[in-house]
Amino acid sequence: FSLNEVQALASVNPVLDRPGELLNALVGLWVQQDVKSRFSISPLVNQLSEINLLPETKKSCNQVLAALIISKRKLSSLDIEKAIIHFLQAEAFNSAGLMLMQALQMLNSMDVLVDDQRLLSLWGSLPLPEPMDLDIRLLLRGLQIATRHKYGQDISYLIKDLDKLISQASENQATAVVFCAIITSSVLGINEPILANRHLRTALKLLPQVHNLRIPDTNELAFPNGLFLEFAIWINGEGITTIEHLQDWISTVE
Repeated sequence: FSLNEVQALASVNPVLDRPGELLNALVGLWVQQDVKSRFSISPLVNQLSEINLLPETKKSCNQVLAALIISKRKLSSLDIEKAIIHFLQAEAFNSAGLMLMQALQMLNSMDVLVDDQRLLSLWGSLPLPEPMDLDIRLLLRGLQIATRHKYGQDISYLIKDLDKLISQASENQATAVVFCAIITSSVLGINEPILANRHLRTALKLLPQVHNLRIPDTNELAFPNGLFLEFAIWINGEGITTIEHLQDWISTVE
């Protein structure tokens, strides 16, 4: 760790005055100085239990450490993963979700595939934290399906979970549902057309409640990556292989 991290943590209540002096007093038995500005913790510290910190202090410390990481100009996959872990330990679940969403959007937009298993595997087969807002869970699942499919990874769990989340959605999650219907259409429309149609019908019902995807001073919807909701009906049509698929698609068109 660095002196920057020490100073940042010292600002958390209860504030520690003169953190540099306090750190110098620990160098030797408890802290080892690796290089000029880097330090490492002695194995003796592992014997100290986390119960020595109040829960609120622990949350604040993790929040500060996450903020310190994302203040960097350029973040590596490891930086993003560490920041997400700190946000989770700080119980800042929405911040953790948004952090992963930004990383997935970057991976999904790249023409050249990057082998980034750290970010692609996060919550890939596990439920998202319940305290995380439903909007964010929906958006995150939609991005995970699109990105993991692009990278040839299994998405079966994600598809089931997205379907469950969409069934819980109300007018408050209209924007997230519409976004999911668009971003997953190229995957579900061909592989799971009936499911894709159901999501599209839900999105159409909620569409009048979508406001923050509209271009200012116009009545046009600004969808991601130049996609539009009406494209989904034709993409879903590409997945028709049975009479049931055809009937369901016609019902959706109607």
